[in-house]
Amino acid sequence: MTPAYIHLIRYAINKRLSLSVHDGNSWLIRDWLDEAPILEAMQLARETVLIIKRRGSALVNVLLADEKTVVEHTDNKFFAGWLAAYKREKEEQ
Repeated sequence: MTPAYIHLIRYAINKRLSLSVHDGNSWLIRDWLDEAPILEAMQLARETVLIIKRRGSALVNVLLADEKTVVEHTDNKFFAGWLAAYKREKEEQ
């Protein structure tokens, strides 16, 4: 099963939404559409805020269990769509 935070990153990139990563003190990545550097920054910091341009944010902890890596997120249509897609993928496996 793909961890929730990786699924969220791929979901956003697939919709051509840039992502930024903040570790609580500074920006690690700003406005990227490339999965590899985003994942690298998140894994180095372990707990980060993932900002999805014009859609909201999610608190991510890469050390938690797969489906719990997205600790909290903005409550809106974009995140409802992502959560539904993530649950569908989880059920198919």
